[in-house]
Amino acid sequence: LPDFTGVLLGNEVADAFPAHRLFVQDGQLREMYVVEMAEGGFGWQAGDRSAEVADLPKIEMIGRALPDGAILDVSPAAAIWFQQVAAQIERGLALIIDYGYPAETLFTAHRLEGTLRVYRGQQVSDDPFVEPGRHDLTVHVDFSALQRAGERAGLEPAGFTNQGDFLAQLGMGMFLVDLQQEPGMTAEAYLAAKAAIIRLIEPGGLGRFGVLGMSRGIELDPPLTGFRQ
Repeated sequence: LPDFTGVLLGNEVADAFPAHRLFVQDGQLREMYVVEMAEGGFGWQAGDRSAEVADLPKIEMIGRALPDGAILDVSPAAAIWFQQVAAQIERGLALIIDYGYPAETLFTAHRLEGTLRVYRGQQVSDDPFVEPGRHDLTVHVDFSALQRAGERAGLEPAGFTNQGDFLAQLGMGMFLVDLQQEPGMTAEAYLAAKAAIIRLIEPGGLGRFGVLGMSRGIELDPPLTGFRQ
């Protein structure tokens, strides 16, 4: 990717990179590895951390405060990807939209059984060993790690919010109002558009997606419209 001026948009990209499964044992972080089981199939086996996750000071600090058995699914590969592409922005904005949270929110409470999810069609589970190779695997995105990666590439934070608020600030409500006035707009077409927009902004669904903005060489005062409160 050559240096460019413009907008880099990563929509549901970061959650699909390879991930490592860490867990807390006696206050320390160890790693779970996928192994072939003697009785057939695959399973988890505990071991020391691999080189890719040996130096994660932010995660180590969070892990020390968590109970034994807590699982933290992390993806250094996603941060490496973002740092590499962010470095190519000569002037402009990077927008990363995905399901995830800042680290302090991501690795707490009900998520301590891990965020690995297995998708096939309209079905979802947390068991990656059922028909391996026939499903899509994702882990929730650590937006704190992505922000640090962007900063290493020379970008500065432009804002972080959820997709529902982001689209609302950009005028999604007014778009629906204007849509009613479009020549030839039928009630059926309008209701279909309205349903699609509601799916994007509803707090219990896609509206919870995180939106991270990072920039180089653009004015951030006042904040960019989508990140205004």
